[in-house]
Amino acid sequence: MVRFITIAMTGVLLAACGDTYNIDGKTGVSRFDGKTVYLRMLDDAGTVVDSAEVVHGTFKMSGNVDSVMMLMLCMDDEGITPLVLENGCLSVDISNNETAVSGTPLNDSLYSFLKHKKDIDTKLNEMDTEIARRVLAGDNYDVVKMEVGDECDSLCNGYNSYIEDFISSNFDNVLSSGVFLLICRSTPREALPESFSSLIRSAPDDFKSQPIVAEYLKGNPY
Repeated sequence: MVRFITIAMTGVLLAACGDTYNIDGKTGVSRFDGKTVYLRMLDDAGTVVDSAEVVHGTFKMSGNVDSVMMLMLCMDDEGITPLVLENGCLSVDISNNETAVSGTPLNDSLYSFLKHKKDIDTKLNEMDTEIARRVLAGDNYDVVKMEVGDECDSLCNGYNSYIEDFISSNFDNVLSSGVFLLICRSTPREALPESFSSLIRSAPDDFKSQPIVAEYLKGNPY
């Protein structure tokens, strides 16, 4: 069974903005108070683009958008959640259970994708738990696997196709390279399905030449 490792999240829109990015963040997680959160690029260096201190559970960032980028919101070097820096107002809501970014077209698309991905991953985890429960109860593993194998494989194949389709349908924007890199960094190379490798090999040159993709492929040729 091949499947991708997950990441997770949802969101809320706040104010009207102009041709700059404006980020309004809030969190009920106490350990964030007094800490600095950073917007880091997805390159290996984790270059900082912007930062803000969390005060009484809120933080704000704003600036000009020189180019649309997918970044990682971090506390120190700990990744919190991905977001797309683009013109408009972004709302970031961080809780103990999930993190959400919304308010701009690419972020709304990204978090719709992540929510559906999380839902499928939850179903896969429930299947794994059910298999473990039955085996611990004394059922033969091979019999249990045979009984649920087709359903599980079908769900896994649909899961992988959903991720590949999302990447390929966004070759014209930063969601493709950003999601590609997040998947590759969170999934061992040997756990990626062959279809994912084929997607990368057949991707357009302008996708493979993007700096974060080219940097990854240099050490992981397909």
